[in-house]
Amino acid sequence: MSHPAIVKDNVAVITGGASGIGFAAAAAFARTGMKLCIADVDQPRLAEAATKLSSVAGAGNVMTSAVDVSKVESVMELERAVCARFGGTDILMNMPASSPAAHCSPGLTIGSASSASTCGASSTARASSRPA
Repeated sequence: MSHPAIVKDNVAVITGGASGIGFAAAAAFARTGMKLCIADVDQPRLAEAATKLSSVAGAGNVMTSAVDVSKVESVMELERAVCARFGGTDILMNMPASSPAAHCSPGLTIGSASSASTCGASSTARASSRPA
């Protein structure tokens, strides 16, 4: 099944992307030619995952970020870094080992596989942060 956001040069951000389902999704996005940001708290796995993904997507299309999704500022810094590197997010997939919902402030919405961040417009997840 295809989705209009899963296309070459679009940007996918995957929290929990260093292993498991998050890494599998990142690999699938890489095979479509998407740019990737994988975020995780496990820095050694993050580096290993980036090496594997870079062999498919190219090193310039893969970014990593050590992020603790239970910390709002850490998630906001991730959003800023992705915006600076890639200009926005088309897909945000949250796959952390534990749920961050109990730790989030009321102004921050952690999205689903089809949500994305907004590059400074607000902290609420949106369908796409890229201009039409």
